[in-house]
Amino acid sequence: MSIEYSASAWHPSQSRRFMIAGDDSDLAVIQLMLSALPQRAHGQVFIEYSPEHSEPVVLHGPTRVSVHWIPSHDDAHGAALAQAIDLWRSEFLTAPDFDDPSEFKVWIGCASCPIVAELNRQIESQIQPL
Repeated sequence: MSIEYSASAWHPSQSRRFMIAGDDSDLAVIQLMLSALPQRAHGQVFIEYSPEHSEPVVLHGPTRVSVHWIPSHDDAHGAALAQAIDLWRSEFLTAPDFDDPSEFKVWIGCASCPIVAELNRQIESQIQPL
């Protein structure tokens, strides 16, 4: 598995499982990444948005990649996104078939959210090769 920190480093062709997460400020980057995914891709996209300032839009990508729009909590930007990422991590990074980390490609945005940045560091340490 690899975690990408910039869209310019996004090279999805060697992987088939994906998780992309960000907030509404990352929309252009997320759409660009979705358009670059191979048609055989499986995965999830999580986007936190502020219902007061934006609303979900249609994003185009492979049919087996689902997009989840998550309304932000009033008290902490990034908290709802961090919860979605953590649930994804609980399901996929502990699954019995998690034997080939190269199958996964992960991109996490929402760079201004400390809670998401911390979760990103935890995921990165979890997937480091032994």
